[in-house]
Amino acid sequence: MTQIAIKPMQWMQVLLRSALIVGLILAWNTAQAEPSESEMRAAVEAQLNSVNAGTNETAERCNNRDFNRGQGDPVLAMQCLMFGMGAGVANEGRDVRAPQFSVTRFEKIACEKAQGKAGYVCDYVFGYGSNMPNNPTERITRSGSAAQGRFVKRDGRWLRLESP
Repeated sequence: MTQIAIKPMQWMQVLLRSALIVGLILAWNTAQAEPSESEMRAAVEAQLNSVNAGTNETAERCNNRDFNRGQGDPVLAMQCLMFGMGAGVANEGRDVRAPQFSVTRFEKIACEKAQGKAGYVCDYVFGYGSNMPNNPTERITRSGSAAQGRFVKRDGRWLRLESP
């Protein structure tokens, strides 16, 4: 059997190339990995933050009395009544509070690669609460229930989309 002599510099090149290949494989696998529980929760919280921004905008319109402008806006007037009854009033009853929602429970169950679409379809337990003191369903929604969504990574963060 013949032995091949490898010079110390060649060993360094072999080791560096091997480390580079292993690093590339790990980076590719990490990029393809399913979302973690905390990443999924952040995606769901981002959706709730969007809802909260919308309710803040509506409450501001209510407090500016936009429902009385021009021909009037009966739909906005009804929303303002609902906000006042749900989230309550402020400023000695002259203004309404915007309903605000937050995640009270989140647990990842499992994910699998989405078939024919980008991302992962994930099952999870999701509970939420609000600042509405007279919400009779809150006892149920706070503890959570099973849900499913498709999670897609875009611009370095995960987005939650409705699953088919």
